[in-house]
Amino acid sequence: MYFTAAPDYWKLTDPAAKGKYVISYYPLSFRDRLYQGHYIDFDEQGLPMFPSRTGKLVHFCTGMCSFAFAHWEEFMNTGKQEHASHVIKVADYLIGMAEERDNGALMILDYDTDEKDNGAPCAMNQGESISVLCRAYCLTNDDKYKKAALRLAIPFGHPYGKEGITGVIEKNNAVWYLEGGKYILNGHNYSLFGLADLAAISGEQWVKDHLNKGVQSVIDSVQFFDNGFWSWYWINKPLYIASAMYHNLHICQLRALSGISGSKKLNEYADRFARYAGSPLSRMRSAAYMVIAKLKKKLKLA
Repeated sequence: MYFTAAPDYWKLTDPAAKGKYVISYYPLSFRDRLYQGHYIDFDEQGLPMFPSRTGKLVHFCTGMCSFAFAHWEEFMNTGKQEHASHVIKVADYLIGMAEERDNGALMILDYDTDEKDNGAPCAMNQGESISVLCRAYCLTNDDKYKKAALRLAIPFGHPYGKEGITGVIEKNNAVWYLEGGKYILNGHNYSLFGLADLAAISGEQWVKDHLNKGVQSVIDSVQFFDNGFWSWYWINKPLYIASAMYHNLHICQLRALSGISGSKKLNEYADRFARYAGSPLSRMRSAAYMVIAKLKKKLKLA
């Protein structure tokens, strides 16, 4: 991806497309991955599995969600129930893997090991899972999906930790929805897509408040993710540069959020990041930064 000015790994769906449901296509298109060998291994239920760091096949929340979004897109395109059934299967699995909290929340943690003994709260998991559950609700009209989605949204109102996923950027006091305690641009944005879906199907004001606050935070803070020639993956110290794939993702997400919010600033930054990607010098510079960052990370782990 570092050798092309306009990679198409991440693409947007048509924001103007409408169907018979309250929510339409997911903002990012995953459909092509169904036919590109992205999902290779499956369990007995037909759910995708992915190799963990130790090589064991496990169910990753984000991988299963992308699988559901891909099938939702095909369902919207074709109306074939076989695609809808995959969305429902993923939704059911997500409900089963969610963990109960004393404040009534459901949380889907990230794990580094197969033993699942060190789970970390993750806004991206919460947001993507909410988006899947909202689509399962549209397909079935079964309240269990909407109720579970609302419980997955509760952590957006609590500080990062056992019951919450929310932090604050020190530079401007903007609320940020965290992954593993880090201020990551793509994960925060994914969580906003989920909140937007839930606000649409539930009409709950508190969900809209979390959405509006999170979107405003991107508008107020996107400049912190701009290093002058590329985008940062996170803004924690030490800063970590986005790979070419994630830089491409940032561009698409900012365009989608600009459409949701009407913010010209977000579209301007998407344009700026696209210009960076169009510069061979910026691409090579970012690749060098990435190599150095990975070496430092490897040495630290060693």
